Amino acid sequence: MNQAFLFTFGIIITGFILGLFFQRYFNQFASKLSLAATKIALMSLIPFSVFISLWQLEQMRMELFYLPVIGASVILSGALVGKIVSAKLSLTDKQAAAIVPVASMYNLGALGNLIVFSILGEDGVAVLALFKLFEELIYFGGIFPYAKSKSQDAEMRATQNKRVWKDPIFLIALTAVSSGLLLNLAGIERPQFLYSFTYWMIPLGTFLLVFSVGLTFNLKGGKIWRNLAIATALGRNIAAVTVVIVLLTVFGLWQVDDRLVSSVCLILAVMPTAFMSTLPSVLYDLDNDVANTGWIASYGVSAAVIPLMLLYVTVLG
Repeated sequence: MNQAFLFTFGIIITGFILGLFFQRYFNQFASKLSLAATKIALMSLIPFSVFISLWQLEQMRMELFYLPVIGASVILSGALVGKIVSAKLSLTDKQAAAIVPVASMYNLGALGNLIVFSILGEDGVAVLALFKLFEELIYFGGIFPYAKSKSQDAEMRATQNKRVWKDPIFLIALTAVSSGLLLNLAGIERPQFLYSFTYWMIPLGTFLLVFSVGLTFNLKGGKIWRNLAIATALGRNIAAVTVVIVLLTVFGLWQVDDRLVSSVCLILAVMPTAFMSTLPSVLYDLDNDVANTGWIASYGVSAAVIPLMLLYVTVLG
């Protein structure tokens, strides 16, 4: 567990520092390079790794189809925490719309994928794919439109929201999940040569996403928004873990696949915010200082919480 944990955060730290380096010394290429790295990860490496993991998942049972409900509930609990914190602190619309994506978007596809794969193997990745089945639908169909509605740009508010079913990232993710499930249920055996792909695609996809964040990241107003950011990060973790515990109990999933399902859900509940959670603030002219401070605080809190959760699921659970 320790080696996997160090490997995971080694990739994250290396990618982020390298992104910051390129931002400082090759700033004229930073935006284009960040966009390219993000597209490669989200539109090829990560979806394909999900596809081949679902294809080989053994013992596909109806109980596993409760997982998308748990995943959606975790995401929505984060959004609720963001709204509650915003209301308690009387944030402006631009500030609230910046912190809600940070609270609601979970790093499931990159960091979650890598940690679950490192700790629980390919079967864990397949369970994760079901957990995050509704992720893109909620993000692109709910969170992004909400942030856009709070934009101070009248023209931006007036434009019609992009339909979620036309978004290429959503379509590719949906295709990867559905194709993997269909091949699995059809009983078609996965070619052996695909087995090795997972071992480099998941770490590389994570590296590219962290690298893209480093290329555009800046941290201002940390002292001003520090308490807000820490409260949001702690609140979303507590809410998510509570939701997972309740739903695992309600659906009777604690012992499924030798606790594989419950372990994946608990690990994902303490993931930090997604790498793209600051994107709505950039796109819709919201409060970037709030979003960036919330982003970095989320990783600080998760750096302390994730090892405790991994210890629980691998030793104590």
